Amino acid sequence: MKFSVWDYSQVKIAQFNEAHPNLAIDPTDIFIFTWFKGFATKTRAKTLKKDGSKAKGMWSKTIDGVDYFNVRYGAIIRDYPILGVCNVKSIQRRFDKYVEAGIFDKTIVHAGKKGNFTYFAFTESFFSFEYDNDNPEHKELNKNVDTEQKQNVQTKPIGVDKNVQTKPIGVDKNVQTKPIGVDKNVQTKPIGVDKNVQTKPVGVDKNVQTLIYNPVTSLNNSATTSSNPVKTIQTAQFADKNSEEEVFLNIIIKLFGYNPCFNPNPYPIFVQNLKNCNLSLNYLEEYLTWIFTDLKPRCKNKDNFVSYFFKSFTQPVYISKFAHIKKIEIQKLEEKKARQIICPVCGCVHDKNDYFCPNEECKYPGEMLNDENNIQKEKAIFQLKKNDNSKYQEYQRELNKLIEKYPMTKWIMNKEIKQEFDNLVSELEIKYLNIKKTA
Repeated sequence: MKFSVWDYSQVKIAQFNEAHPNLAIDPTDIFIFTWFKGFATKTRAKTLKKDGSKAKGMWSKTIDGVDYFNVRYGAIIRDYPILGVCNVKSIQRRFDKYVEAGIFDKTIVHAGKKGNFTYFAFTESFFSFEYDNDNPEHKELNKNVDTEQKQNVQTKPIGVDKNVQTKPIGVDKNVQTKPIGVDKNVQTKPIGVDKNVQTKPVGVDKNVQTLIYNPVTSLNNSATTSSNPVKTIQTAQFADKNSEEEVFLNIIIKLFGYNPCFNPNPYPIFVQNLKNCNLSLNYLEEYLTWIFTDLKPRCKNKDNFVSYFFKSFTQPVYISKFAHIKKIEIQKLEEKKARQIICPVCGCVHDKNDYFCPNEECKYPGEMLNDENNIQKEKAIFQLKKNDNSKYQEYQRELNKLIEKYPMTKWIMNKEIKQEFDNLVSELEIKYLNIKKTA
């Protein structure tokens, strides 16, 4: 077997495929790895062309000391027409697979009116695929194959048992018995290298399985569930750590209607990112409800929403966005609180810029807030109406009689009539409102 394929260890990739059959790496993925690493290296180096201009690279961002690179899926299709890929979504699904497998790390960068852009960074898992001639682990696959073949060697003489496969001793009993080439779908890789690898020739089926793994839905039947490397976290295991984590789990169950059994446990890194974004755990339920409501309409495939939520809600880009929204809300509340006053007539709390008190039974005008005499009178009227409505009605009848007897047209131009009217009104205020006349 050839140990390296385009500077990548075939041994390490085969071991990864055997451990993660749903996320298996194929030659098309290696093409993409080579393309992405080449562009990223060119971007980092900032190489110059012969004419002195900078070589074309990628958009890059450094976040927490890690270099992220923007990937344009259409560029891969243009650079590798031999792959036969015509749909950008196919490339996008492959990158989603790399993120799910931990080969790349993904983040969303918000660029205002320009929109949101996806950036990817290399992980230790990616670098472990790079071939190292001095690393003996990159040359150990054949030893494992020989050991596996020895365990499967036929121990009975040929012909003793009628049901024994008559092929040469040491050959896998489950291998297709047709001659190689008769059936195009026969597995042609060495025995034991990767039992779960796609058996069709590369390029025959363009719709390679690249769906994001959904922790809720198992693609294996009940007979093969035990061989699935992904283990679910039970509710008891998840909730026994501390009360805060139990609260977190209860909120998740409330949102989804069941326990989605996230794996691995996202709570530790989620709490760490909350601290990094200066967001208190007091906003735990409010944030989870907000991100759940925000992400749900964006997910086009409802079956993958659990995975979409699982990968997104711990990301600092969403936490910091929510923290910014809360900061603005708090500022507005503080500004509103600073403008609040207590109505001197009825005691209602409202904005000092209101034209009237919002209390329908008061309606005291804002422009009269500095008139102490008027405030005293209106407060006495308000209390009288509230405590003794019959006496208040009597006061109103007496006042209306005075207004009819001394209409404005009479006393507005006659000071004596105006003085007489004011004296009679003061007597009513003393009688019904207990307001003494001031000199």
